[in-house]
Amino acid sequence: LLRALIELKHNNLLTPQAFSGLIVHFAPGFLEHVDWHIDAVNDIAAQHWEVVKAFFEVLSTLASQTSEMEECGLVLQEALSGSSTVAAAISSLLTSLTKLPFEAQIAFMEQCFAVGQNQLEQFLTAVSAFHPPWGQSMVHSNVECDGCNAKPLVGLRFTDQRENFDLCSKCYSSKNTVAGGESAGHTFQCTLFDWSDSSTEDKSEESEDGWVHIDNDHHHFHGHGKGFDWEGKGCKGFWGAKGFGKDWMKGGGED
Repeated sequence: LLRALIELKHNNLLTPQAFSGLIVHFAPGFLEHVDWHIDAVNDIAAQHWEVVKAFFEVLSTLASQTSEMEECGLVLQEALSGSSTVAAAISSLLTSLTKLPFEAQIAFMEQCFAVGQNQLEQFLTAVSAFHPPWGQSMVHSNVECDGCNAKPLVGLRFTDQRENFDLCSKCYSSKNTVAGGESAGHTFQCTLFDWSDSSTEDKSEESEDGWVHIDNDHHHFHGHGKGFDWEGKGCKGFWGAKGFGKDWMKGGGED
């Protein structure tokens, strides 16, 4: 998730629709990952506390004003006061978010982006110093969005797992109604890059920080642990912790 946000920002594609679609799509897997790596989440938040604090203040206000998110707002306030942890607040936020209807989830995250965009970009700039962008194009050659007919599809590519049906970030945010609601309730896979059309040099070597490395020949994200790739090979996770399951990038379950 962090990698996707870094790449979106680097490519000037971090829009409200891209942000909300990404968060909503990966929320169930992200929730599981946070619960597995509580200490790591709290540690990284402590390193960037001023930026995290500013974003939490935004989230707390919006959650307190949103139906069925009020309890999450209280936990966020507790994290700000120090009586609860950042990991507990994120877990509460994601738990509350996933209980909302899809459209409500998108609307809430778009509000978060609109109000907290500056804080989010400051955080991504800070962590990019440790995990720099890969410089890979997010243009999906020969792929057309079946919602708005944009070709090539640029940015996050959401693919319906039941049929040959692709949506861009903007259309995915309206997936329950776009194209007559053809894919409402279906499971989607989210793809960052079109590796098949990549001119990027092979990045199969592990980076100096040991965070992640790529094998362009097989389009896999490799690492230490399970998951975080299209085929389930592995990645060290978005805080540098162990991987978190092959369905993380594919997005298992119904949206």
